[in-house]
Amino acid sequence: MNQQVCSNIVDLNKKPEPTPEPVTTIALEAPPIVEQKPEPAPQEQPQPEPVKTDTAMTDLHPIAKKEPEAPSATAYFACADANQFKKLFDTMHLLQNEVTFKFDTDSLTVRHMDPGRVAMFGCTINKEVFEEWNVTKPGLCCFNAEEVKKIVFGKPFKKDTIIGVSVDGEHGRITFTLKDNRIRERSFPTLEASLEDIPTPKITFNAMYKITAKEMAEDIDDIQKLSDHVTFIGTQDAFEMKVEGDYAKGTTTYKRGDCQLLDIELREESKAMYSLSYLKDFIDSTLCDLIIIEYSTDMPLKLTMLSKFGDLIYYLAPRIETD
Repeated sequence: MNQQVCSNIVDLNKKPEPTPEPVTTIALEAPPIVEQKPEPAPQEQPQPEPVKTDTAMTDLHPIAKKEPEAPSATAYFACADANQFKKLFDTMHLLQNEVTFKFDTDSLTVRHMDPGRVAMFGCTINKEVFEEWNVTKPGLCCFNAEEVKKIVFGKPFKKDTIIGVSVDGEHGRITFTLKDNRIRERSFPTLEASLEDIPTPKITFNAMYKITAKEMAEDIDDIQKLSDHVTFIGTQDAFEMKVEGDYAKGTTTYKRGDCQLLDIELREESKAMYSLSYLKDFIDSTLCDLIIIEYSTDMPLKLTMLSKFGDLIYYLAPRIETD
């Protein structure tokens, strides 16, 4: 499986240099940052509480660029399990209402970032995964995924439902066909498509844990009741999730040898904080059985879901606590 989501990124093994600003958040295509001398704080003024904020993925690599215009694709593929494809589709458009399919002769690629540049998604699905596959003209197909979700994927399908997806680049249409004891077609206009060249963070991950998806999803859902962020603490013998809310705090620990923790690879002990709202959406135990968590101290998280469609990969920027 090709896990490259992006390319041409500076080496991120070094942490970002501290700035005098209390919070560092550089949005994509933002104007240059101008350093300003901080005003002296009044004497005997109480120190402010630490601020927790999501950094942006683009704080950690150069500005993304638009690739040259690609032709509109003409293609067709079919999946025998419409409910599994529904779950894949939900995962594909978590970060963007508009989704771009990139068709090559032998694969389908989806890659994008959320508007706040905090999270990144990428997957490449080989044609062998689908029951039918025919790409007449490689290229792009962009469409409103939110509308498609409401109209096509609004409820579960019958177990024997087959779904086909047809892209007509010449007339600018994408059509979803559902086949069981009847045939239903839903056709939508495509949008102007241009694929953003999103660099993949070049990070040396110091901690890796392979965990069963079912338990991880349950625990993330549970600890979200306590706080909106979680701290990952990785050691040689355990992976710990620590949360502290306004009224309660808690920890969840997976120990080496537990049936939920299948593998550990550690270069050095690592600790980083991430948004629980993103993690809750990312982890889907109905789509995969295992997930791989990779991260380093105060660096982006790489989360890989091992699904029947291949590796579904998310990157998530850390939350930084500053004075």
